[in-house]
Amino acid sequence: MSYVILGIRVLGFLILAILLALVLSPLARSLFFWMLWPLQLPKDLLEAWGLTPYPILELRLRDPFSEVPALLLASYLMVRLWERRPFRTLGLSFHSRWVHELSLGVLLSAVYVFALTLPIGLAGISLPIMRAEASLTYDELGFLRMAGVGIGFSLVIILSASSEELLFRGYLFQTILRSFGPWPAIVLTSALFGLSHLATQQVSGVIGAGMIGLILGVAYWRVKSLWILIGFHAGINLLFKALIVAGIVKGLTPGEEYPAWMSWSYATITIAVSLPLLGWVWWKLKPHPAMESLWKQHVLK
Repeated sequence: MSYVILGIRVLGFLILAILLALVLSPLARSLFFWMLWPLQLPKDLLEAWGLTPYPILELRLRDPFSEVPALLLASYLMVRLWERRPFRTLGLSFHSRWVHELSLGVLLSAVYVFALTLPIGLAGISLPIMRAEASLTYDELGFLRMAGVGIGFSLVIILSASSEELLFRGYLFQTILRSFGPWPAIVLTSALFGLSHLATQQVSGVIGAGMIGLILGVAYWRVKSLWILIGFHAGINLLFKALIVAGIVKGLTPGEEYPAWMSWSYATITIAVSLPLLGWVWWKLKPHPAMESLWKQHVLK
C-alpha cells in the first residue's frame, strides 16, 4: 500500500467518523435519554451528559453516545464498501469464543489494577485522574436511584472505552499494519492513544495510557479481536473510577498540581507493572481459528 493510499484511507476514515458523529449525535443522545429514563437519574446528570428527550443539534467535543455508532458505521463503510472485505475482519465477530475473550479482558483488567494500585496506595501516590466532586449522595437519592446512577456512569465509561478501541485499534490499526507491519502499528497507535490523555491526565498519565495502549495493541495483534480489548479497557476505567469514588486510592481535584516526584513514581510503577503483562499477552494469547483465517485472507494479504 502506497503512502498516498494510506493517507487517503486514514483521513477518509477520520473525516467520515467525525461527520457521522455530528449527524448521529442528536438522535443518539435522545435515544439514550429514553433508555436511561426508567432509572430515574437526576435531571442535572442527564444534562451534564448532553442527553435530551428530543433531538437537539448541539456540537459536543466528546460524545460517547454517538461516537460508538459513528465509528462502527465509518469502519463498516471503509472495510466493506471501500476495501471489499468482510466486516468481521475488524474483530467484532460473534464467534464461539467472543464471550470468553470479553471476560478474559475484564479479568486481566482486575489483575492489572490490583497490581498497580497496591504499590501506589502503599506509597501514598495519587492517580493522575481528575476526581469529580461528589454532588449526589445516598441520602438524597436512595438505593434504587443511586444504583441507577451507577449503571448510568458504567454505561458512559463502557461506551467511552469502546469508542477509543474502535478509533485507535480497529480500522486505523489495520491500515497502518498493512503498510508497515505489526510493531509500527502497535507503537504508533499506542503513542496516539497516550497523547489523547494529555489534557486530562498530565505527562505521567500519558505514559501510563501509552503502556496500556501497548498492551492493547499487542493483544489485538495476537487475538485479532476487539472483544478482549474492550473488556480490558472498560474494566480498567470502571475499576479506577470505583476505587477513587470509594476512597481506596486518591485522584486529583480540578486545578490540583501533581508533584514531580509523584508523577515520575507513578510512571515508573506503571511501566514496571505493564511489562510483565505485556510479555504474557504476547506469549500466551492466541486467536480464534476463524479470526486467524480471516486475517490471513483479507488483512495480511
